[in-house]
Amino acid sequence: MNHGNVKLARLINNTIMTPLEALQAHMSPYAYAGLKKTEEAEKYIYPVPELLDRISKRLNVSVTDMRSKNRKRDVVVARQIAVAYLHLNTKMTLKQIGLIFGQDHTSVLHSTDIVRHSIKHQTDIGLVYNSIFQ
Repeated sequence: MNHGNVKLARLINNTIMTPLEALQAHMSPYAYAGLKKTEEAEKYIYPVPELLDRISKRLNVSVTDMRSKNRKRDVVVARQIAVAYLHLNTKMTLKQIGLIFGQDHTSVLHSTDIVRHSIKHQTDIGLVYNSIFQ
């Protein structure tokens, strides 16, 4: 079963939800990011929907495309940036991040490695990442 294209359903309060919606329904944005609500957390941590919207607007890639299996370069870069941000700046598990994007934990690690390398060597992806989050 390809769970990237199929909504994994959970019965919560008599409604069917995707994994992302299920996670969000039970956690505040701060708990979702593994933080206590503080001014510092508000300054640096974006709740997932706002993070995806921010990246989407900056890179002109739809959130739907970012969460899909689309392999166009612009979509892949947007997805990698979102995945890396969540992995590097929250306490979400690799599995939780993977559920948002229909990926497994190794894909999350791979995306993070690519973005880290790009930041270190100031390549295009690293420069875009820094421009979004500075």
